[in-house]
Amino acid sequence: MFCEIIELRRAGLRLPPKDWPSPVRGDLRISYDEGKTNNSRRNMRVAILWVNWSCSHVVPGPNLSEPILLDILGDAMLWRGHVCARTDDGICEYEQMWLIRPLSSLDAPPLAKFDAARFSPKLPATLPPQSETQTEWLAKHGREMAATR
Repeated sequence: MFCEIIELRRAGLRLPPKDWPSPVRGDLRISYDEGKTNNSRRNMRVAILWVNWSCSHVVPGPNLSEPILLDILGDAMLWRGHVCARTDDGICEYEQMWLIRPLSSLDAPPLAKFDAARFSPKLPATLPPQSETQTEWLAKHGREMAATR
């Protein structure tokens, strides 16, 4: 599906509409990732926006794992999923939301700016991520499993 997307979160935190990045255009494709080849070590659906890198190359751009359609907002769809990101502490998994607006083709004229004020109450908020060590997590949630030692 040809579309443009706007990522509505950074590191799991909801961005206010004034801080939304500009839309990225591309060809949205959904595929299945095998658990042996991804950071999450589980089989999952992955939505990848393939973008034009140059006049002859199309490369994978933003991706969203386990996408779920949340709502239809006028001419847009609101999807939620998660993304993996490398940080100083290792690989982290964050919630991500995409605002997806379909296009007739990649060469279509730019879409009018999305009216975020009209739909802001429908955009769910999340709690800020908690920073806790493995020891704190184990103390709160139980013991370490023998198979993970």
